[in-house]
Amino acid sequence: MHKLLKSLLVGVLILPSISTVSAASMPSSYNNLTSEEKKAFDKIYQQSSESTLQNVNVNYSTELSGLKDISSYHWTAWKKAAKGGSISKSANSGKGVGSGSYKGFTQKKIDSWKVDEKYINAIKKINKGKFPKDGNYTFPTDTSSSKLDWWVDEVGFYDIMGDPKYSKVTAKGYRTFNWTEKVRKESIKKNNESQDASTVEGDQALGSKEGFYTGWARDRGFAQIVGQSPEAVAKKICSNIEKEPIKTGEYKGRYNGACFVQFKNGNTVIKLNISIIPSKTNDGIGQGRLLYDIYFQWTEETTTISYETESHTSKQQIAQTVVARNAYASEIQKYGNFYLTPKSNVSSQKIKTRNTGFWYNINPYYHKGSASVTDEGSYGWTFSTNVSSGESGTNIYAMLPIKYKFYTDIVDSHYYAPDVGNPPKDGSGGSNNGNNNNNGGNNGGDKPNGGDSNNPGGNGNNSNNGGNGNNNGNNGNSNNSGNGGHSSIGDKENSPMIHIEIDAKDEDGRVGTVRVPKMVHLYDIDKYRKK
Repeated sequence: MHKLLKSLLVGVLILPSISTVSAASMPSSYNNLTSEEKKAFDKIYQQSSESTLQNVNVNYSTELSGLKDISSYHWTAWKKAAKGGSISKSANSGKGVGSGSYKGFTQKKIDSWKVDEKYINAIKKINKGKFPKDGNYTFPTDTSSSKLDWWVDEVGFYDIMGDPKYSKVTAKGYRTFNWTEKVRKESIKKNNESQDASTVEGDQALGSKEGFYTGWARDRGFAQIVGQSPEAVAKKICSNIEKEPIKTGEYKGRYNGACFVQFKNGNTVIKLNISIIPSKTNDGIGQGRLLYDIYFQWTEETTTISYETESHTSKQQIAQTVVARNAYASEIQKYGNFYLTPKSNVSSQKIKTRNTGFWYNINPYYHKGSASVTDEGSYGWTFSTNVSSGESGTNIYAMLPIKYKFYTDIVDSHYYAPDVGNPPKDGSGGSNNGNNNNNGGNNGGDKPNGGDSNNPGGNGNNSNNGGNGNNNGNNGNSNNSGNGGHSSIGDKENSPMIHIEIDAKDEDGRVGTVRVPKMVHLYDIDKYRKK
């Protein structure tokens, strides 16, 4: 075999012909889509001769925002006589959820304890150094933070309910298409680059006659490379030679020639470039016998066609609905499941409530009653509780990070109530030190006594008497309360103020700086009085 032919054949890959992929019918998974889903999918994918759909599926999802947007917390308190005792949770009782049986105390209580440093210190001693700041500590109450930093003033066991208020909870609905397609891929590899040269008379070189190029294609093996006959190769070359007149020099009036042609043999494309110029071997310009140098250069490029499977995902937002606005967690617990559904399926935006659960028939005063959803944006879908089924059903209450809570039997960690005597009752005046400087006493001085400075009562003539007929106080000295014989701030009639802390965000029940949340329990302080 000719050496040039051998060099040309090296690395040439001859592949069988692969026909172009035509658009095929859609798979069954596409036909299973609803008409709306098909319309939406057709906007993001079009089958063609270069791509064939293999499979498609669709799913729906919901994302909630505003779950951390809590504007306030509503707190209700109940006082019980015994640990584990029951409380009224009926909203109609006036002492149920939202209202509670324990109402707390006002600034007057604090004022009555501030009359003497002993009373202040007594409160601090059983409350880790704390004394209430001025203000009203009444229930029910609302706080802007999750922490209830509060005081109670009656001995007993307490249950407290905390109920967070969510400003705005928004549900966003998404439709996600997942599909696979078979894609036609082409890769081109340059296998060979070859050159050749010849010298021939002008009429042969410039294509007036095909004989030279027929012989060249046959003798050099080019016809075999391109898979055509030498005659066909020569005809294609000669018909594509372009001549350009030479305007100056000794060859003025003669021509230069050039040719570019392509041949396809299976998946291999052969690109042939031919340059034709007057030969430097010419002795002179003869009678049409000018010699030309012909330079051949060709490359072989093989195109490989393959089909690859590719996977794709497209997520589209189709709904945005406000499902709770200025609603307490206890209200949201009443809401039925929200389903993602086309707006055309929904006749009302009113939220349908459940007929089960603790809250379904309990409506405390701070609940606003019926509620409705509000759609945002121009989406074609919505979230509704008024359909029996739909896509991506969601229980909004289950998704709330902080729900309403009952903290039961809260325990305060105090050990004893010091014996410092009882302060005046709420709002009464006077300081009681149990000596001649006592301005207190709540008797009219009409009962005789021995003039003993230990007696809070007595007549108006005894300089040691803790009070006279004009005294409006109610306290004796540190050893005798003077009204009923009580002798300690631990008495139920003059129970001390106990500090409590609850954090609705604290899930692990830690006790310490943030006390409870397992409720503060005030034991009967008489049991822990200093003996």
